[in-house]
Amino acid sequence: MSVLAAADRLEIKKDLISLTYCNCPPQRFADHCTRVVSGEVTLANLKPGAIQMERERFDHFVPRALLEKAFAAEWLDLENARELPQMTADRHISLF
Repeated sequence: MSVLAAADRLEIKKDLISLTYCNCPPQRFADHCTRVVSGEVTLANLKPGAIQMERERFDHFVPRALLEKAFAAEWLDLENARELPQMTADRHISLF
């Protein structure tokens, strides 16, 4: 979730068990959740250097698209990350 928030240019704070969206009005959060669930927010949206994807010795020689695919497959669970915002958005939208 933090990677997708960074890709959508949202400021977040993390601790060991939670993620806090900072300076994010409810409608902006709802829009973000909708964009995540729809697949609009991708690793391609990340600012260059936002996440250090080069984890192996020769990764800097690998094309960015391939590196993103490998990074996502090895380190991220995007499928479940796309389900969580829908549940969260549904609950938060109904509160406002």
